[in-house]
Amino acid sequence: MIGRRAWAVARWEFLRFAKAKDFLVTLLVTAAIYGGVQLLGDFARGRSAEPRTVAVVADGRLDLDSPLELAPFRFLPEPRGLAAADSLVVAGALDAVIAPLDGDWQLRVARERGWQELLRVQFGALARQNELQRLQLDPDVLAMLNTPPAIATVLIGPGAAERKQRPGTVVVIVVIGAMLLGLFTGFGYVFVAITAEKTQRTTESLLSILSPQEWIDGKIAGLTGVVLVSLLNYLAAWFLWQAVSWRFFGGSVALPSGLGSLDLVWSCLFAAAGFAFWFTLFALVAATIDDPNSSGRSALMFLPFIPLGVVFAGLDTPDAGWMRTLALLPGVSPSAMPVRILRGDPAAWEIALSFGLLLAGALALRWAAGRVFGASMLMTGKEPGLREIWRWLREK
Repeated sequence: MIGRRAWAVARWEFLRFAKAKDFLVTLLVTAAIYGGVQLLGDFARGRSAEPRTVAVVADGRLDLDSPLELAPFRFLPEPRGLAAADSLVVAGALDAVIAPLDGDWQLRVARERGWQELLRVQFGALARQNELQRLQLDPDVLAMLNTPPAIATVLIGPGAAERKQRPGTVVVIVVIGAMLLGLFTGFGYVFVAITAEKTQRTTESLLSILSPQEWIDGKIAGLTGVVLVSLLNYLAAWFLWQAVSWRFFGGSVALPSGLGSLDLVWSCLFAAAGFAFWFTLFALVAATIDDPNSSGRSALMFLPFIPLGVVFAGLDTPDAGWMRTLALLPGVSPSAMPVRILRGDPAAWEIALSFGLLLAGALALRWAAGRVFGASMLMTGKEPGLREIWRWLREK
């Protein structure tokens, strides 16, 4: 438990960085960024939705006598031949040319683009439909051949109804992303609050009235509050832009499903505990650094991002042995266990054990941060090595 004096330190640290004016400016700037990104995205999608003009040199293989619209493409018959169509593509008047090639078809373009794969699919379906029509089949049979069967996904087995109500992958990614954003934001505060003060020798006198554990607890708690307010500020900026969009552009807010599910609650708990684990480790490391501008230990801030790529590689195998192991490891479990909860079937004891180990790891790091902070604040001249840090932890 954090004592009264530690809370006094936490309050001082919070008020030191949490300035209402700064948060207001951040709110407005972030809302403007959200708006700019959305408006540019809408503009880009609108431009990409414009039909691509494709000339078809059929040579009798395709019955195309007039322009045909198959979004997002517009197919034009080209009676003048391949050379004329190629010249228009090179000049930019056409996006592509499709022409026969040894019984098949060839796609002729000036440059490779992402939409060309969709063009192959669309034109393939068009050519297949044309060939079926040439066979003069019964209209009902032709309609049946051109209509793909509808395939619905049905979850079966115990707990199928509960699995159907789970939050979407995007929601869990947002939760994990919020944890990482909080760590990235708080990293700078930690170095200013701990490393800079150590360099300026401003904490030595306070260690005579506060224990190192109270001092580091207060710093961690106060800076955590600053990070939390920053994240809420980003969320408020998003709602602000949504309100502006609804008022002036007629937009709407579509909330994802599964927001009230127990799985999302567990994901948020793991994200919060994971933040505590890594943020306390940052405080421990910051206490050992003399100059963050030259210390190689500053790169440790990227450690929380390492498990992320490994974990998302297990989205399709969430119950594999290696994923079950990662989901129990403190530091990795904040990313791994939410993925298992979302996509797999972890037992209740696995979730409880994983969360318990994560909390135990955070508490152990809190204790270690207090020991290292107390010893390193009085140390000058060089950064302590691993042997010295281990000796500090072993001393009673």
